[in-house]
Amino acid sequence: NRMFKLYGVMFPFAVLALRVLALLLSKRKVSLVSELKNVVVIYIVITVGRIGVYMLTLLSPQESMSDHIFLGLSVCALTRMELHAALRGLREWNLAFVLPGLLALALNMFVHTNDMISTQYHTAEESILSVVVGMALFEIPMFFYIGSFR
Repeated sequence: NRMFKLYGVMFPFAVLALRVLALLLSKRKVSLVSELKNVVVIYIVITVGRIGVYMLTLLSPQESMSDHIFLGLSVCALTRMELHAALRGLREWNLAFVLPGLLALALNMFVHTNDMISTQYHTAEESILSVVVGMALFEIPMFFYIGSFR
């Protein structure tokens, strides 16, 4: 729990670093800038959104939502995007994308497990609010972003 709170925001960057490595090792020639410019924007938007909502929760004299669950949803949105990118790479028979895909999958499992454990420290209302806000800010937009690829 403590490790996730301190380092959880960095988890997707590990997968992104492996994706960059996979792209560099890829047989197809691709411009890293063209491949990753939208991704960098998404990472920034999600990070700013997460910080903004977190700052708003600090204005409340009492805890209003679960920070672990909210952080978990933002991390899972990014790792799910990386998993999708890995699957696209694997469709092109590029085995360099196996490692980023497996790491993204493992991180998603870890985050969901951590979220389930952290619900015991919050009221049902705090957990539900975290899920609703996290889904609205991270998961639903990511669903449409990933769905835009063909």
